[in-house]
Amino acid sequence: MNDLINAQYSQDISQVVNFTDKYRVKYWLLERNAFEPEYISKNTWIQQYQPAAKIADSKLLQASDFVLPKLIKSCSVVESGNLFLLGAECIKKAR
Repeated sequence: MNDLINAQYSQDISQVVNFTDKYRVKYWLLERNAFEPEYISKNTWIQQYQPAAKIADSKLLQASDFVLPKLIKSCSVVESGNLFLLGAECIKKAR
């Protein structure tokens, strides 16, 4: 989980791709509001994964430029309500 949090809230596409390769990820499921400033601080489930949650929360509060939100339009396979499913192969090609 720490690796997932670190990759999801990364500003480096290489970290996202490395995670995808290491864990053989085919798709990323993202919540629409996952990159809003208070998302992690209000999410008790994510909070249990320290220090990754604290680092990601700090990045959110600084309005960092994350990789995955920039790829939602080009890599979404399915969008349903508050969720986006991104193809990992598309993310790799964006490198």
